[in-house]
Parts: sequence; C-alpha cells; structure tokens
Amino acid sequence: MGCGLRKEIEDMLKFIPGNWKLECHKRRCLGLFGGRSNLRRYLKGYITKDEFKDRRLVSMLIAGETRQKGNRLFDLDFENNLIVFKPKRGIKISIEFVCSKKQKEELLKIQELCLRKEFSIAVGLSKDHVTLCFDEEWLNGNKNFYSNLKENRVLGIDQNPNYLGLSIIEFDEKNDFKVLHKRVYDLSKLTKKSGKASDD
Repeated sequence: MGCGLRKEIEDMLKFIPGNWKLECHKRRCLGLFGGRSNLRRYLKGYITKDEFKDRRLVSMLIAGETRQKGNRLFDLDFENNLIVFKPKRGIKISIEFVCSKKQKEELLKIQELCLRKEFSIAVGLSKDHVTLCFDEEWLNGNKNFYSNLKENRVLGIDQNPNYLGLSIIEFDEKNDFKVLHKRVYDLSKLTKKSGKASDD
C-alpha cells in the first residue's frame, strides 16, 4: 500500500470513535475490516455509525457433528420451523424460518437422523439468511457412495485470501500420521488490485 494512502487512512483514523483500529506494520497496512470506501463514507457523514458497523459484519458457517445431534451450537426443531442458536452457555437465540411442504419433509428426515446421532448438518448464519448444508447422498440412503473410503485418511483444506492449501494425511494405529499429498494454490494474481477505484 502506498505511503500516501497509508497517511490518508492514518489521518482518517484519528476521528474514529471507540477502539476501531487499523493494524499497520512497517509502512504496510494489514487490514481494515469493513473496507476503505466504507470508512470514507462514514467519516464524510454519508452513512451512520450503525450502518458502518452493519457493513462490517461477515457471515459464518458452523460445521455439524453427528455425536452432538447434528450440530452442537444449534437445536433443530423443524416441526415448528425453528432453529435455536446457542452461542454460549445460558444464551439461546430462536430463529424462525419459512419453507415449502417438500422442504419440510426433508428437514424432518434430517432432524430424525440427527436425533439418532446418524447425521450432521452445518449451519450458515448471516445478517439476513440462515443456510443449512448437508450431505444429500447420505440423506437419500446412498451410503454405498462412501463405502470404499479409508477411515484413517483425511483431506484438509486451508483457505486464505491469496492462497488455497490442500493436504491429505493418513493416520496409523498409534495416531501418528504421514503426509500423502500436499499442494498450495497461489491465487494472488486473482486477488491483486487493478489500481482502479472501486467499491467491490
């Protein structure tokens, strides 16, 4: 990031309320959550503090577990079109949803399998949407689809803005592992800025 832009952002930061900070290290800015154009719009008074905070929100995906009745952070009540989010002990947030009759049949089947600890479901949350992610092959009874998989082999994926890492490891009886395959995909050319002004 150029020195002029860094100076401009540092000057803008003097007027930011609270503890919003821009982390800078050796003349290089590491990140501004919410985007530079969002910050400029806030500082010029085009958007309110609440709108600025709202635009900084990101969605999350919480993976499920079969041992935890589908997902440890969610109670599923698809009969009543309800999902209860439990971010920590003592806090429960009810989320109501609307679905078609066909979707409800599928959700009830998922709920039954989750209660028997035979199925897991990942739940995506954003400000406006709830997304349910599950394995349709398993749900539709096609368990043979996974019959030839090795139980001691794992695929790991690490996603970063500029790189995608992939590794396949295999565990032995002592829980030691060996790396069978690893690869890093460089995406930096795709994420490089063109130098043109944009709100994207």
